Amino acid sequence: GEQSYGGLAHRRLKGVRSVSLLGTGQLAEKVIPWLQKENRNVRVVGRNPERLEHLRERFGVETANLHSFDPRQDALVIAAPVAVQPVMPRIADQAIIIDFREDPLSDEFPERVDYHSFASILATLEETRQRNDRVRQQLNPVLDGLVQEREMAHQEFVHGWEDLPCLAS
Repeated sequence: GEQSYGGLAHRRLKGVRSVSLLGTGQLAEKVIPWLQKENRNVRVVGRNPERLEHLRERFGVETANLHSFDPRQDALVIAAPVAVQPVMPRIADQAIIIDFREDPLSDEFPERVDYHSFASILATLEETRQRNDRVRQQLNPVLDGLVQEREMAHQEFVHGWEDLPCLAS
């Protein structure tokens, strides 16, 4: 769920109302349901008209051809090996860009956008995993102590049978 590509994109797009998804392949198809959460307006952008039509019919998304794509004020999720440089000047300042490409080709992203590369997303996940491991290592001795204390707790039974369940109902 949350560790999937879609879950990662969804988490980084909190509060975003409109997103363009570049790509029409399997990755894009898996990401779309996550992008549609919170009633986001999702526009799928690609080169293959048949795939665009399929995704429009299946998910009810808006579609656009890559060659005539205008990013508007949308956040951008890149799920295909396409160059983004040609549309970069039209991307809004502070737009969130989530790039699932392992190789960002020759694209350079200006500081005016909030760019998240695949490598940085993986690094964040690894940092979170390491932090969780450290917390777990710190908590284990505390939990073990609490369990041992509970096991050693003295209980007094006045009549001696208070801990036995009643079988007569």
